[in-house]
Amino acid sequence: MGVTEPPSPLSRPRPPVTSPSPCHASSSGTIYPRNPRKVDVMARKQKFDYFEAFVEIGNCAVEYADALVDYLTSHYDEEKHMGAISPAEVLEHYYVLHEIEEKSDSVVQAITENLILEFIAPIEREDILELADELDTVVDELDDVLQRIYMHNITVITPEIIEMIHIVQKTTHALQAACDKFTHFKKSKSIKDYIKEIHKYEDEGDRVYIESVHRIYKKAEEDEFEHALFAVGLYGVLSALEKCCDACESAGDIMVAVRLKNS
Repeated sequence: MGVTEPPSPLSRPRPPVTSPSPCHASSSGTIYPRNPRKVDVMARKQKFDYFEAFVEIGNCAVEYADALVDYLTSHYDEEKHMGAISPAEVLEHYYVLHEIEEKSDSVVQAITENLILEFIAPIEREDILELADELDTVVDELDDVLQRIYMHNITVITPEIIEMIHIVQKTTHALQAACDKFTHFKKSKSIKDYIKEIHKYEDEGDRVYIESVHRIYKKAEEDEFEHALFAVGLYGVLSALEKCCDACESAGDIMVAVRLKNS
C-alpha cells in the first residue's frame, strides 16, 4: 500500500482577496471614512483681493475725471474765457464715459458678492462695503456732470466749470494714490499725506463753489433774471462737481477710521 503524501500548502485554496473598506465603524455604530479626502479650497478658487478692488474703483474715478478735463478744456478758449458745446455732442460723449461708471459698479458688485461667500474678511465687512460705496459715489458724481450739462441745456462752458473740474481732477488723483497705499494701510506712512491732500483740495473746491454760485446768481440778478435758467443749470453742474470732492473726502475719512480701528 502506497503512502499518500499530504497536499502541498501551495495547492490549498486561498481565501478571496478583499480590498480594505474605505470606512470604519465607531463604537456607536456610526460609519466614518477611513481616510477622508482633503479638499484644498484655496487651490480651487483664488482669494478675492478687496484692496485691489478699491484701487480699481479709484482708477475709474481718475479715468473719468481726466476724460472730463480733456473734453471740457478742448472746447474752452482761454483767451475768451468761455467755450461752446452742443447738447447732442454732450449726450454722445456722456454715453462713452458712462461705460467707466458701469465698470466701477461691476467692481462694487463683485465686492458684495464675494463678501457674501467670504468666511473671514481682511477688515470689517461694514468697512469694506462703506468704502466701496463711497469710492463708487465719486464716479457716480462725475457721471452726473455731463448729465446735468445736457439736461439743463448748457451750451456755454464758463471759467467756473473749468476751475472746478481741475480741482476735482487733483482730488481724484490724490484719492487714487491713497487707495494704492491703503493696500498696506498698517505699514504705509504716506497714505496720511494723500488724505491731507484730499482735504486741501476739498476745501479749495468748497471755496470756488461758494464764490462761483454767488457770482452767477448775482450776474443773473443784474441782468434782471434774463439768464436765470442758465444760472440754475450752471448751479447744478457746479454742485455735481463739488459733490465729487465731498465724496473723495468721505472716502479718505473712511480709510483713516479703518487704520485707527486696526492699529
